[in-house]
Amino acid sequence: MRIDDKTCRDLEIFQTRDGRPGVFQCMDFTKTPGGRKALRHRFENPLSDPILIRQVQDGIRFLLDGKLTSFPDPNLIRDVQRYLDSPWDIASRAHGLTFLIESIVVSFRYQELLREARSGVDSAQRLISQLLPFLKHLLEKDPPPEVRRPVESLLALIDRLRLDHIRLSRYPWAIFRADRYLRFQRRADFQRFFGLLSDLDALIAMAAAGESRGLVFPEFVDSPGFLLEGEGVFHPFLDRPVGNPVRVAGGKTLVFLTGPNMAGKTTYLKAVAVSVFLAHIGMGVPATRFRLSPLDMVFSSLTAEENLREGLSYFMAEVRRVRQVAETLASGQRAFVVFDEVFRGTNVRDALDASRLVIRGFARSGRCGFIFSSHLVELAEDLKEDPAVRFAFFDGQIRDGRASYQFRMREGVCQQRFGLLLLEQEGVPELLGSLQT
Repeated sequence: MRIDDKTCRDLEIFQTRDGRPGVFQCMDFTKTPGGRKALRHRFENPLSDPILIRQVQDGIRFLLDGKLTSFPDPNLIRDVQRYLDSPWDIASRAHGLTFLIESIVVSFRYQELLREARSGVDSAQRLISQLLPFLKHLLEKDPPPEVRRPVESLLALIDRLRLDHIRLSRYPWAIFRADRYLRFQRRADFQRFFGLLSDLDALIAMAAAGESRGLVFPEFVDSPGFLLEGEGVFHPFLDRPVGNPVRVAGGKTLVFLTGPNMAGKTTYLKAVAVSVFLAHIGMGVPATRFRLSPLDMVFSSLTAEENLREGLSYFMAEVRRVRQVAETLASGQRAFVVFDEVFRGTNVRDALDASRLVIRGFARSGRCGFIFSSHLVELAEDLKEDPAVRFAFFDGQIRDGRASYQFRMREGVCQQRFGLLLLEQEGVPELLGSLQT
């Protein structure tokens, strides 16, 4: 599955609009830099094949059931990687008597390198001694392929490295021989070794994130039409989230979402789209129940972005975005699309006409699903006869002259308008009244 840069920014996958950590960081429970890189690779390459997705899910379930607590010391992993990447070269190409003599000379002249070599070899052996029981424990539990593959490959590499045959002694030539073996002769094996260990770290982190964040595994359904439904969907950024349902299915492939400012529409759009995205990584999603058909694309247009370099206004940027979605639909790909206040960059009449045209056109695509939020409630009257459109809204209440919100989605169309009330709450009319001509 693909998401483009615009969608990635809208959903704040790697960074929020104000530069704070994004969804990735919220789900990052890795223990090593390599694991973090491997996890990011998964985030940058979501899957579309439900078979592959289910394999990842099976691996995460297995790790969750195992309650793993004995992953090797991350500091030790870091120390070994730093040692193996060291650039210094001591008598690495010498042999026999020449190697012995050079080792003695170097040990007297560069004692710090001798200590570095001894410490590095010892750390590598300790890492293997920590990792072996951990891997064997996993293998004994008959893991699914997503876990079995890296575990068996790591065990095969450890057997080939034969670090248990290395005997450290006080003799410098023995230390330097072991150092040459590890850092030069087995360099490729160790690169593969740490790649596999990083993959395993990322998978364990995905399990830890699911447990810590209260995620549930989504069910992927082979369906000829579009299917997306769930309960209790929430955004992982929120400390006390309010879960809401989502249903884009049963021929109702477009949801027209209304409600006043601050009622929760944009947060809801992000929550649903992030859940769809995480589902295609193989992770759990922030919901109590989630079912969907596998997708090829996720599209969003949640924030207006003009492009001064290309001379594009907000409205023209929105038009281009709609065209991108239309081209995807015309290609036959299955996509999920969320739009927030589409065509906000033009006047109300143009926005009404353009929105009506686009929504009606998109609603005809039975293989794709859409959620459009809008303040243009006038559109609801035009769309109510369309069998593919479902209406939902978030509302608010006025209490003691102030707006309050429950952040609960309901069926129907909201007629509330809180714009002027919010201006009054901020004291804008009084400030304007105090201005002198």
